[in-house]
Amino acid sequence: MPVMSGFDVIREIRGATALRHLPVVILSTSSDRKDIRRVYDLLASAYLVKSASFPAFVEQIERFVAFWYSCRFPSRTDQTA
Repeated sequence: MPVMSGFDVIREIRGATALRHLPVVILSTSSDRKDIRRVYDLLASAYLVKSASFPAFVEQIERFVAFWYSCRFPSRTDQTA
């Protein structure tokens, strides 16, 4: 990003009372463990390393959205009484 790094963006979101409750998902080309550790230290909700090909990237995002959706809106059959 030209003006702020992703680290700066997370820091700003987590520092803003009105925004800090929002999930922050990092989508990056970096698989460097230091970068991953740093974003989680800044309270990122998730970190995804972008797939190299566009079709794989689309599939990756679809799986990610399905995962988050299932966590947010579990089906009645998945809930325990």
